[in-house]
Amino acid sequence: MKKLNKIIIEQLEKVFISLDAKGNKNESLEEILLCVKKSVGRAKPLKLLLFTCSVINADKLFSDKPWLYIKLSLKGNNLEPDLSCLKYVLTKLNKIYPTEVVILIGNTDPYYVYLKQFKGFTSLDRKILWSKFSKRWSRYKYMLEQKLITELGNKVRVISWYEFEKETETKFKVSFEKEYEKVKSKISRYFSKKELDWELAKLKNQFGSGKYFENLTRPSDKLLKDWVKRKFAEYAVQGKWLYKYFPNTILIQNEKPSELRSRMYQPLIKGEYGDKLPIVYFFGIDNSGFR
Repeated sequence: MKKLNKIIIEQLEKVFISLDAKGNKNESLEEILLCVKKSVGRAKPLKLLLFTCSVINADKLFSDKPWLYIKLSLKGNNLEPDLSCLKYVLTKLNKIYPTEVVILIGNTDPYYVYLKQFKGFTSLDRKILWSKFSKRWSRYKYMLEQKLITELGNKVRVISWYEFEKETETKFKVSFEKEYEKVKSKISRYFSKKELDWELAKLKNQFGSGKYFENLTRPSDKLLKDWVKRKFAEYAVQGKWLYKYFPNTILIQNEKPSELRSRMYQPLIKGEYGDKLPIVYFFGIDNSGFR
């Protein structure tokens, strides 16, 4: 059995290195290979993870019905360009060893980032907003789930970050928002001014025809700077929660800029565990794009 496991591990290592855009120069290669060894050694499926986000109606963000910001359409979903590659990767890996993928819908940006934790809303309005957003997210999740099961088969599981966050808080008596607030208040401890400034410069160009926030008037620089701090804080806590509550899982990076987004997940993991979230680049590396 040990000899067979060794052969399987070696085969998986070769696939990971050959399909990763960073090859054997991936800064988390050691952690990636450790995940592989642990999965095979424990006779557990190899687990991969990646994020997606819903398509948006940007002009609805500051309307009296901000939940309509979530568009109930899959056209333009950021997974689309990578689905064929993901299918190929899963096929290659499953030929060697059982492999599963979890698709996380990163859907709490409207709360933590853009609407500033519903600041300025009454407690009643906040309850209504959560209810409306929750229903919208649930419908989007169902639609995406059906599509991905059709495309990728039963080896894929779709999870709403909002649902995962609430379930985790209840189960482990923790608070994502409290951790988020703590990081946000000391953001310069975790990220450099250069990283924050780069994000701000890119964000300023995401408004207008054909851009991410199409049909939304660009907010003030003051608000955009606040959005950037909030986004970086959210990523940092999400990274820690991925590491802690999805143990022995490898993240596939499909965001842009690829390497900055990867770094955004790491500071709390490094500070609290002396470790890093293993991240692989099956879909290539794009350090100039924005999504």
